[in-house]
Amino acid sequence: MKPLEQLSGVATRVSRLPLDAGGVALAVRVPPSNSNPGTEAGRVGHALNLMLDNTANALEARQKSETKVRQFVATPRTS
Repeated sequence: MKPLEQLSGVATRVSRLPLDAGGVALAVRVPPSNSNPGTEAGRVGHALNLMLDNTANALEARQKSETKVRQFVATPRTS
């Protein structure tokens, strides 16, 4: 049950992150010992890490886009 408790712990920590505001460091991952696709729990851990990687990439892209919009809006226009 220890691997499942660790997976649950990672998911719980991620669920408490403020993903809706500003830059978010999504550094939480399932450790390699519990993300080996050779076991059932490891497959879930591996899939969770892939999902976290995808989410981190999406959050980074969102942050870059928001920064560009802010810079555009803040740039004075000349007529």
